[in-house]
This record gives sequence, C-alpha cells and structure tokens, in this order.
Amino acid sequence: MRQTCLAILAALGCAAASASAASADHHPHQSILYRITVLPSLGGAVANSRGKSINDFGVVAGYSNAPNGKRHAAAWAFGRKLDLGTLGTDLALASTVPWPVKNSVGLISGISLTDDVDPNGGQGWSCTAGGFLANPDGHTCHGFVWAWGHMRDLAPLPGGNNSFATGTNNWGQTGGWADDPCGQILDR
Repeated sequence: MRQTCLAILAALGCAAASASAASADHHPHQSILYRITVLPSLGGAVANSRGKSINDFGVVAGYSNAPNGKRHAAAWAFGRKLDLGTLGTDLALASTVPWPVKNSVGLISGISLTDDVDPNGGQGWSCTAGGFLANPDGHTCHGFVWAWGHMRDLAPLPGGNNSFATGTNNWGQTGGWADDPCGQILDR
C-alpha cells in the first residue's frame, strides 16, 4: 500500500512539474512585482497601524495607536500620516476605519466613540461591544465622514444612540446602519 501511495505521489509530482514547465513556455521571464509600504504609527508606544483600504490615488485609511495609546482612525497619503481624530474631547475615546474606502475623491468613512455614555449600555451594538473598538466605559458610537481635515458626525436616527458608517461614494452619499429608540439596528 505504501509503495502504491508513493508511486501515485511521484506521478502527481511529475504531472505538476510538466504542467509548470509548459506554463513557463507561454510566459517566459514574467515576474510579479510587489511594493510594500510600512505604515508608520501615529506615535503610540506600541506601534500598531493597519490599513483597511486604499483608493485609486494611493491614500491608505485604517487605524493606528495615538500617542495616548488609544486607537485612532488614520490615513497615510503622499508620505504623510494623518490622525483623523475622534468625535469627542475625552482622551480615552477611540475611532477606526473598519471598511474599504469606496470613492476616489478623498472621503473616508469610519466610526468613533463620542463623549456621551450610551444609556442602554450598548446592548451589543456593532462598535460598542468591543468588536471594532474597545469601549470599557460604554460610550455611544457614531459613524463619521472625514474630508479634507474635518470629521463630520453622522448622528443616529431620532431617538437612537448609535450609528455606523461603512462607505461613502464620490457624491458624498454614505451607507451604514443605526439603532432606533428601541435599540434595534436599521439599515440607513
């Protein structure tokens, strides 16, 4: 049995080698090139930067640790790093860009904790339950659109506490979801 298995493996290896050689005949000297760019930290003691998207102009958006150690939405463009900030003044707040950018005009969508504490304790809400942002103090979370140095708050539905932005197109239209006064999640 063992000799049969070895013979089958040897035959498969020969078939793979000849298929590879035949393929090389059709594409001689073709190589694949990659460019790797290290995304510098915003200054946090623990360098933790992640790109979540890249647009047609090479602008990368994602998050990085800020000097205070909190996760902040960030962008890297043309050799510069940008801290997109948060939707509040509390230094313990965090923000991130969790989904790919869906436009080519420089608009960045994401989520941020706010200064307000969620009266419903988050109820497992998308970005306050810890899946996207650490939120030990139970702050509300709002979607945002960042454009040319300004973060615009995308408020939740009337009576709701939280919202979540997932993408913005070239016309500035943003998709995502929000909760209603009962804490239910509704697509926007």
